[in-house]
Amino acid sequence: MDNIAFILYKSMMNTHIKLFIFIIIFYLSLILSVQTVYGQSMSCSCNLDTTGMTMVCTNVHSLIAYQQCMHEQLNIQSDFKLRRGGVITNLTIVHHQLRSLSSGLLQFSYGHNNVYQLSDLRYLYIMHGTLRHIENGALGLIERALEYFDLSNNELQHMPQNENEQFSNLMKLVLSNNQIHRLTISDIRVYNRLQQLDLSFNRLQYVDMLLINHLKNLKKLFLNSNMLRTLTNNITFPNNFHLKLSSNPLECDCRLRWLRNALNRVEYPIYHDEPQCEMPKALADKKMVTLRDEQFVCGPIISKPDLTMLSTTTGEVATLRCDVYSDPAPDVWWTFQNKIIGKIISTVNEPDIHAGSYTIRFSCLSSYSEQSSLTCLNKTTTLTISNIGTEHNGTYNCVAAIRNQGRSDNEYLSYELHVQRSSSLTDSSLVIWIIGIFLLLFLLIIL
Repeated sequence: MDNIAFILYKSMMNTHIKLFIFIIIFYLSLILSVQTVYGQSMSCSCNLDTTGMTMVCTNVHSLIAYQQCMHEQLNIQSDFKLRRGGVITNLTIVHHQLRSLSSGLLQFSYGHNNVYQLSDLRYLYIMHGTLRHIENGALGLIERALEYFDLSNNELQHMPQNENEQFSNLMKLVLSNNQIHRLTISDIRVYNRLQQLDLSFNRLQYVDMLLINHLKNLKKLFLNSNMLRTLTNNITFPNNFHLKLSSNPLECDCRLRWLRNALNRVEYPIYHDEPQCEMPKALADKKMVTLRDEQFVCGPIISKPDLTMLSTTTGEVATLRCDVYSDPAPDVWWTFQNKIIGKIISTVNEPDIHAGSYTIRFSCLSSYSEQSSLTCLNKTTTLTISNIGTEHNGTYNCVAAIRNQGRSDNEYLSYELHVQRSSSLTDSSLVIWIIGIFLLLFLLIIL
């Protein structure tokens, strides 16, 4: 009896276990099917707020899916005025997978062959997605209405621009957190009323600052957190101009001297944003606006000739050349065997230097005015050695340095001059000696 009871108990337990497992599988499949249907229906959603002016779309995977979402949203609206268009002024698309924008972004159908256009859109946000390209004419419908355009956190590599569009009323353009490398004047020609341009957290390596002169209404330019080492073009910022430049690997040399002076002339920093130098090492982590003009140094640089090993003979004349560039202007001197022959300072009208058989000459290739005096930045100097003797055999150095810098990285160019003694016989006397030797040999043979 005990065995029979045990067998019955075991059979009942197996039945309950099987039933339990069946129920679990059934409910799991039901949950998964519901989630699948729900996920499909919620993959894209567009919702109109209570004012009827702002449309927010999320999880947009394609332009077709976006148009379908808008179609469904418009179909449930009862406001006849909305159906005719011209009411929605704000459109936000977030967490999307759009690669490109076309004219389908702004016009779509609903109902039976009805067309809706976002012709009065003033605020457009397309953020946190994979956007890389905007097709020609994609925004033509709103080029005169758009005032605020936000494309942050996408994958754009170039400034959005269009040959056939002029955003005549756009005041704020946000392109932060993209992959843009360059910013030129041609990139901004369609935004002639722009007041704020945000290009922070991109990959900018070049910015033409003359764009500020072309954007007459620009008041805020955000270039922080990029890859900028320098900024070209010497410009003056408008009054109350806001510039953000921090977190760039700025190389504080002579090319950025103008920027330091310009920043000190405007209301700055407005956002507690003070750009710091990364290079040279002597200025690393120093705030640019705290540096003196003479600390922004380029050079010195000396052009290296192809031939620096020279051979000559006694009695000849040799000329050595040295081309130097530096900003601030360099001092240049010549040495022979590490002894100074003559020194040229930074002025433009430098007289020749005569020292025994040496003559040092100087010419200025480019200069600038500094406190009513001209200073030479690019100079050429020559060392002429007359009536060369064996005592001139050795090493000649052209040395360039920047005055009052306390730097040890002076530049120099070395020449090696090898002097050989000239023969005491002239060419004519040598010919006579050769003829005489041949005559002597001829006579010996005859006799």
